[in-house]
Amino acid sequence: MADKENKYIVLKIDDLDDILDLSPELKPMFSKILTKYDKYRELCGKEHAVYIVCNQDEHYADKVWEIILDGEDLKNGIKKNQNEKV
Repeated sequence: MADKENKYIVLKIDDLDDILDLSPELKPMFSKILTKYDKYRELCGKEHAVYIVCNQDEHYADKVWEIILDGEDLKNGIKKNQNEKV
């Protein structure tokens, strides 16, 4: 059965833009990190990833988690409410 797991870092673009405007010397370094990350994923044969983000303090967050975990179980061949492979 799938478990909740923190696998990603999410940065709000507006906040990041504000921070980089306050510290413009960091822009080239941050851009280089993003470029290297994209190249790494490409070398690993991974597609450019786009995600849907849900803040955990939203009233619907538990429902979103349930949908995600159920989807992971289905992907792994595990029936809902059972710990046996399909």
